[in-house]
Amino acid sequence: MTSIEAYESLGFDTKKLGKNCAQSAAKRARQKAKNGEFEPKAENYDGSIPIEEMPEMSLEEKVAYQEARIRYLEDYVEFQKKNAFHTGGDILILQRQEVKEDKLFMAYDYISRGKAKENGYTNTRVFKMFGVSSTGYYNYVSRREDRDGKQAAKEMDESHVIQCFKKIIKTLGFVPGKRTFRRHMFRRFNY
Repeated sequence: MTSIEAYESLGFDTKKLGKNCAQSAAKRARQKAKNGEFEPKAENYDGSIPIEEMPEMSLEEKVAYQEARIRYLEDYVEFQKKNAFHTGGDILILQRQEVKEDKLFMAYDYISRGKAKENGYTNTRVFKMFGVSSTGYYNYVSRREDRDGKQAAKEMDESHVIQCFKKIIKTLGFVPGKRTFRRHMFRRFNY
């Protein structure tokens, strides 16, 4: 099959695209294939889906998938060890994976320790790994870091400063400069 026939079999109109476009694309594809750019890599898989649920793959794709699966399982075991109790010389791993808070904590811990970036995983990939939703994760993080409480404290602080500014302006009868504001804020309000 020529490159033009290949393009037409895929549904492209080579008359509109131009015959040179199809030939150039085929030439680029051949060059990429020679350079090995189309070979399957472990980075293209996250390893969280068991191989039985994957579509049919070639031998090279299976090898790349298994490398990703090994990396995924190593990370999973590391998390299991983190939730372990040491009793004497034995390690008893707690199987608490069904508890949602634990999954959220594990995802949070994995991302906050920088392990996701180290392994080249996006946050979405980490959420899939631990079986949590992105909304649930970000709600968990905001509760954990008390973002709402910090924001409320900041707003209260800003409103306090505005009230003090209004009192200074009312007392002086004009809007002073920055240095005068600072002096009055320190002397009158110890701020």
